[in-house]
Amino acid sequence: MLSSPARRAVQTAKGLDRAFEERPALSPEAAPRAILGEAGWPRSEHPVVIVGHQPTLGEVAAALLGAEEGLAIRKGAAWWFAEKGGSVLLRAVVDAEVLEG
Repeated sequence: MLSSPARRAVQTAKGLDRAFEERPALSPEAAPRAILGEAGWPRSEHPVVIVGHQPTLGEVAAALLGAEEGLAIRKGAAWWFAEKGGSVLLRAVVDAEVLEG
């Protein structure tokens, strides 16, 4: 799991109760391409969780899905992307309310 070093992102990452690394490249000013690079997309051998910021994460989602504009991602939501055979799949979107229990 990778997190922006911003205070709120670190709080969210800590709340997931998993080991994580703070990455300056995931700061609020990060470009979508930088975020994908930090995640090792699409060549990472392991799943990667990114804890970051809007509107940048919406721009990352749009870039992955080939959308013209950024997508709205609610605070605390989880979006699961996978690459298969050169195509990007959006496997699941889970709202923060579901994640909180």
